[in-house]
Amino acid sequence: ATAREAAEKLLREREAILRKIFEACPDGVLLLEHVREGEPLVIRDCNQRWAQMHGYTREDLVNQSLLVIDIPSREAVARGEHF
Repeated sequence: ATAREAAEKLLREREAILRKIFEACPDGVLLLEHVREGEPLVIRDCNQRWAQMHGYTREDLVNQSLLVIDIPSREAVARGEHF
């Protein structure tokens, strides 16, 4: 194998390990991307735990605007309005 092929194989192996950690994490994990100035963030990925915490499936969220999610503000949480 060439050095490039070996490097690509190592990269795939490490990506698989990181994916397993991402999915097994007991906390919700959300990956966002700022695509354009002035536009909302885009959800590039999330683990199942994050989706479940907010009442969605992962498939509902990936590549959607962050605005599709109804996340309570800190003030609403403090007032107990998030239930």
